[in-house]
Amino acid sequence: MTFQLQKFTVPRADGEVLALPDFEGACAQVAANRRLAASWPAQVEGLEIGRLRTALRAVALDMARQYTASLGVSVPSGDVPLVVTGHQAELFHPGVWIKNAWACRIARALSGVSVNLVVDNDVARHTGLAVPRAGRAPERFSARIEEVLFAARMPFCATEEARADRAQVELFARRVAQLVRGTSMEEPFAVFAGELLRSAHEGRGTVAELVSAARRRMEERFGFFNLELPVGRLSETDEFRSFAAFLIRRADSFARGYNGALAACRAARRIHNVANPLPDLVLQPGKIELPLWAWKKGGPRRRLFAASDALIVEEGEARIECRNARDALRRLGEAGFKVRPRALLLTMFVRLFLADTFIHGVGGANYDRVTDVIIKDFLGIRPPEWVTLSATLLLPLERPRVAASDRSRLLRKIRDLQYQPEKLLSPDAARAEPARTLVEAKKRLIGAPFSRGAQARERYHAFRDINRGLAALISVKPTHLDGELEMVNGLLAADKLLASREFGFPLHRQESLKSIFGLE
Repeated sequence: MTFQLQKFTVPRADGEVLALPDFEGACAQVAANRRLAASWPAQVEGLEIGRLRTALRAVALDMARQYTASLGVSVPSGDVPLVVTGHQAELFHPGVWIKNAWACRIARALSGVSVNLVVDNDVARHTGLAVPRAGRAPERFSARIEEVLFAARMPFCATEEARADRAQVELFARRVAQLVRGTSMEEPFAVFAGELLRSAHEGRGTVAELVSAARRRMEERFGFFNLELPVGRLSETDEFRSFAAFLIRRADSFARGYNGALAACRAARRIHNVANPLPDLVLQPGKIELPLWAWKKGGPRRRLFAASDALIVEEGEARIECRNARDALRRLGEAGFKVRPRALLLTMFVRLFLADTFIHGVGGANYDRVTDVIIKDFLGIRPPEWVTLSATLLLPLERPRVAASDRSRLLRKIRDLQYQPEKLLSPDAARAEPARTLVEAKKRLIGAPFSRGAQARERYHAFRDINRGLAALISVKPTHLDGELEMVNGLLAADKLLASREFGFPLHRQESLKSIFGLE
């Protein structure tokens, strides 16, 4: 089992874009992936790859058009080639949003269609917007973040279950508007807030619908249009159930291949944390963990296990006795459970059966190296390539004038005050007594031979006394330097906070976003 060591890192500079391959290369990759898919065997271990791919693409596009229309936004036409990306239903930063822009641009260049997967099977952790706040006082510059929620967090439940509350959305819009008043963030947020409130007033029932409708309308303002499709709906297709049933029938070999791929990743990257990049699937006598979630409406996500004659939902929530995997999944659904893919399985399914190319961010690209190994070793086919895309766009905020070198300079000065105070003497003090005598005594002490034991202790005390005598001649005192260091540390912390790339897209100016999206 081999693992490609390459690890992607986010761009650091303001306005920098990471695109591997570049736009022309991404367009060429689509054709190469289509040729690759055409070369795959029609069937692998009973899995009808070609039939599933053809059927899913037709079904998914129809579902995406219906869902997109239900959001009250325009529905792009076209069918092939199919460019896919996706992310959680959040107010993410521009480095994530660029994937949506590129998906549309690539599809347009190839006369195809683009789909954004709304990843509503992930937990609803980020249901707010982090707003930076900076303040200046005499000799002080402070910064902090205030997070304002537009919906309640549900840390154990999927976003698919998170409900939107109109009153909370209105409160969110008012509070953020107060926080950004008089800043560069005021105008862009006002535009987004209008779209979010419109979605809330239209009665968008879930967080995913609320955020997707508002974001999609913002995208139309920028001139890019994708179809939208929630993962929850994709997971209800016969094609996904067929793929899930295939994995259940081969749960043992899949789990061993999955864990082996993760082990290869950890070894190649020298990762010691067994939960990084993802935890292993559990293999126990008579019970094997599947790369699937199961939960009932409104309930927390649960792990799903396969036994020889049953599907088992963790925490004792259900045990479906059935030897036929498809029937077991059907009966699980009849019992009120939703079955959804976990991270690696989702991108594996989408890359194999839906997309002609998939656009990843840095995080997804790093873990999907593991997916490549699984596809090669478990299915015995060459995996399609993907696009890795990210960007950094900073808010144009006033930041303190400070650098890491300021801290280093102070630390050196503090150390010199203790061990080499002669470096800090003023020219006049260095030429006068008693500094001259102390400096000469120190030079003689440095050059004198010494042995260990009592002589070494005497030498140490002599150095200490000389350094203390010299330090007493310096106007700068340790307490002053400690105070200055505390101030610089505070300024550096404020600068780091304000220079974060993680602030959500509703706070960024349209012209800056268009620039990094390539839409100028």
